[in-house]
Amino acid sequence: MQPDKQPSADQHPEGNLEIFHSVFLAAVSKTARDHRFHRDDLVRLPKRYQDLENHPMGPDFKEAIRKELHDLLRRGTWRLVKREKAQGPPLPLKCKARICVRGDLQDEDDGRETYAATLAAKTFRIVMAIAARFDLDVRQFDVSNAFLYSDIKKDHPVYVRLPQGFALYGLRESPLLWYNEISQALKEAGIDHEEPCVFTNGKILALVYVDDILILNPRQEKKAVNDLVQHLQSKYDLREEEFKWYLGIRAVRDRPNRKVYLCQDAYIEKIARKFKLSDLKLRVPSIPIATIPLVKYNGQATKEEIKAYQERVGSLMYIAVMTRPDIARAAAQLARFLTNPSPEHLEAANQCIRYLYSTRFLAIVDASFGDDVETRRSSQRYVMMLFNGPVIWKAGLQDTVTTSTTEAEILSLERTTKESYALDRLLRDISLDLGPLKIYCDNLQSIRLVVEENQRITTKLRHVDIQNMWLKQEFKKDIKREANLEVGCR
Repeated sequence: MQPDKQPSADQHPEGNLEIFHSVFLAAVSKTARDHRFHRDDLVRLPKRYQDLENHPMGPDFKEAIRKELHDLLRRGTWRLVKREKAQGPPLPLKCKARICVRGDLQDEDDGRETYAATLAAKTFRIVMAIAARFDLDVRQFDVSNAFLYSDIKKDHPVYVRLPQGFALYGLRESPLLWYNEISQALKEAGIDHEEPCVFTNGKILALVYVDDILILNPRQEKKAVNDLVQHLQSKYDLREEEFKWYLGIRAVRDRPNRKVYLCQDAYIEKIARKFKLSDLKLRVPSIPIATIPLVKYNGQATKEEIKAYQERVGSLMYIAVMTRPDIARAAAQLARFLTNPSPEHLEAANQCIRYLYSTRFLAIVDASFGDDVETRRSSQRYVMMLFNGPVIWKAGLQDTVTTSTTEAEILSLERTTKESYALDRLLRDISLDLGPLKIYCDNLQSIRLVVEENQRITTKLRHVDIQNMWLKQEFKKDIKREANLEVGCR
């Protein structure tokens, strides 16, 4: 992929922070009407057929069920097997029915392969960075009744009772069967997968997350994309949607300035309301979590307290993984106390949610030796930037206790280097070579141990010595082939 002519430096909003945020907020305000109701805001949704009798929208849901049954019959989803006798509030925009198999009753040890890959959040962010940098067109599609298009293997028949179930959404193997089906369809069109859920032919890029498909392409490849879409439409009921939401993330494009904003403001607002933490009259925290370390609780939390804490931390972990590296360390800290949280832990989780709510429109364009007071393991953090935006990040404790800052930095550097290789491999798989990846470390001694031939770490920890020698080996390889690893201090 070759970039088109780039905007001049004075066209980029980063030159003026106020303008930068105004561009983002203006773009968000344009899509504010796209705010999605959460199920908690709707009238009670029916869970069973019996619930429809007294439901205010019972006839609408029954019609949705009839439509679903019609689609199943039209596609020949099942055949009959004879059985021997035996002794005021907001309303949903659309009624949708799903008739499912009780997959939870399937035998887990029947030898069937069920794992199906899903699109990684970091892969989505990387592709969005590429789309912004090269000004790619992005088209979004949804496959209606996706699981109906894949066939069950003949040597593994599935018997179900009508009318409550059939070979459909609830089966353990359904996601894998569909993934194989869509992979084959894309391969027929000349687009093969390099990474799980990432398909390309060097010019067109397709991301697949179950039945949601994103297709990205340079403007000169519009005809090829139209041919691909026609090929998929000949096989599936494919519906095109405007690219505004993907994986529950609001996506806002500022094409003149080559920007893509990924924002979870709607989800953050939802959890703040759910936990009654959206009142900004209270003191707004300036940081996600207090600098004082959290310690193990000596008391015993109740089941209700544990559930309340786990709900909060689960929501925070999802946000940290998807769009907010600034709370990654806080979420990792809070996750250490899931089984027995104290009132202080719960308040820390509430603080993090209040921080998110107060910064929900925020656009965000090392190792710490022995800082865990319980285990004395070192925490490590890294963030990887692509085209001036964060695409990969992680924060957490190291797997082992180290005896010096240098040892902790070596382990952190080794982990980051391996992650950078994965990033480099993904970029090369989609025919994008950006040259050497630069890794910055703030510990000079650790850098010398890697780049200087005669330097050797003095440690009794065998695994640390092994990681140091591996880093030396990789650095030597990359010098010889002018490849991927540059280590420096910043």
